[in-house]
Amino acid sequence: MEKLIDDTRTFTFSISPPLLYELGLDAALASRCESIRNTTDIDCIFRTHGNERKIPEDTKVLLYQMAHELLVNVTKHANASKVLVQTRWGSKKVQLLVEDDGIGFTNGTFEQKIKEFSGMGLFSIRERLKTMGGKFDIVSVQGKGTTVSILIPIEQSDQQPD
Repeated sequence: MEKLIDDTRTFTFSISPPLLYELGLDAALASRCESIRNTTDIDCIFRTHGNERKIPEDTKVLLYQMAHELLVNVTKHANASKVLVQTRWGSKKVQLLVEDDGIGFTNGTFEQKIKEFSGMGLFSIRERLKTMGGKFDIVSVQGKGTTVSILIPIEQSDQQPD
């Protein structure tokens, strides 16, 4: 029972860490990359471009959960040695990029890969983004890696995150 409680607590913190609410998306993603570097053989690097903007909590949580799912997929399926996670903050949109140097896959196996991946999954990511007016793109080259781009519109606001 104690192991189950510990596992549940660990899972909960991994998909919605307190750092996300306290310091923002960039800090939470940087921490997730550090965790991957410390627990796997994958060199996970985080970079941000622009200043993090104040965005609705549900958008911030969704972006983090999507990044988390993509990183789980990289660690389980990609056979990657390196993954780069980036946020690009614009005045009207935020982009999340996850790029690995793993085995990649061909376009013909894309739908199969969507079905294979666990958790939130690529299909769910794509469908959730549609409802938000966002975009989801994957470029994958077999033997060279995969790049996933998530683009979400953000509200106009001059406020910086707390």
